[in-house]
Formats: sequence, C-alpha cells, structure tokens
Amino acid sequence: PTKSAINKSQSNPSFATLPAAALPKAKNTTGGLTVFKNMTISASEKVPNTSPVKKTAIKEDPSILAAVENMLLLDSYSKRIQIEQHLIVLRDSKTSPKDRLTNAEILAKVVKAVGICSGEGDMIVEVISSESLENQLQSVREGVILLAKALMKSVGRILEPFLLPLLPQLLIMHADRSQTVRDGAAAIGADLMQQVNPYSFRTMIFP
Repeated sequence: PTKSAINKSQSNPSFATLPAAALPKAKNTTGGLTVFKNMTISASEKVPNTSPVKKTAIKEDPSILAAVENMLLLDSYSKRIQIEQHLIVLRDSKTSPKDRLTNAEILAKVVKAVGICSGEGDMIVEVISSESLENQLQSVREGVILLAKALMKSVGRILEPFLLPLLPQLLIMHADRSQTVRDGAAAIGADLMQQVNPYSFRTMIFP
C-alpha cells in the first residue's frame, strides 16, 4: 500500500478495518442513478422533477388588438365617438352574438388601457346600470352583461364598486330567458365572490 493509504488507515482505524462485504454493492444503473443493495430511498428523499412547466399562452384576437390600438391613437373627441359607436352596436338587436362579444372585448381593453376613472373609461362603465340590466330589450341585457363579463376579465377587482350594488339584479338575471344573460350573470357572480373585499359582507347579505 502507498504511504497515503497507510497514513489514512492509521488516522481512521474504522476505515482500515471495514470489511469489503459491508460496503454497498452496485446493482444496476437506471436513469443516471446507481441503485445499491440493502439501500432504500424514501419518497421524501426522491429528487423532485425540476423540468419547466409549459404554460399555454392565451391567444388574443388580432382584429381586437388592432381596433384597440387604432382607437388609442385618436384624440379625446374622436375616441369618444368611436366608443359611442361600439356601445350602439353592442346593444343593437341586429348585431350578431359574435360581433356583440367582439365589441364588448374591445371596450373592456380600452378601459384597461385608459383607466376606469378616465373620461372614456367612465363613459363605458356607466353603461352597466340597473336600468340596463332590467331593460325590456334582450339585446340590451345581453350587451351589458357581456360588457360586464369582459370588464371583470380585463380589470378584475377594480370593477367591484360598480358591480356590487347590482348584485340583486345579477341574481334575478339567473332566471332570464336568454342563455347568454344567464351564463354571463353566473360567471360574473362567481368572479365577484372570489375577488370581493371581505368588508363588503354586510352589503352582499343585506343589499
């Protein structure tokens, strides 16, 4: 034996006297890890999977993004005219369901871009009112509920002060004859319950 081995055995007697049979023997190699006999690995000691999780990106409609970008380039007066035109189409009975949803998403993205307290943002949000939700025209109710749903998706909790007072109307709209209105009211109610401020409990229970 070499001098280094002799010195090591003298400084650590257990190393020198340890029989070869007591050492773990390699059994096989799987996935780059050597598995030994008489050795077990508990579930808590297993190496966690650190591979990156693939996230599915939500694809935005290019036509909606282009419409929003073009509207934001306008001056304040022209921007208000464009918003008014979108609101008219949103509540028009001749508008197809697809176009009504598209207009709602455009208006919601405009509110997110300019701010809910801006003149344009207030112009859009004030459409969501108890009078609109109780309107006799089905197209108006569908347009308003789609706008509220799109705004909840776009700006989230910021819309709480505007929607919370309308909770009784939203509950009544669960019995609306339009499926679009019923589904929209259910979705808005579920989102509102998840994002509502805990101090709003008294307003929610005793509106």
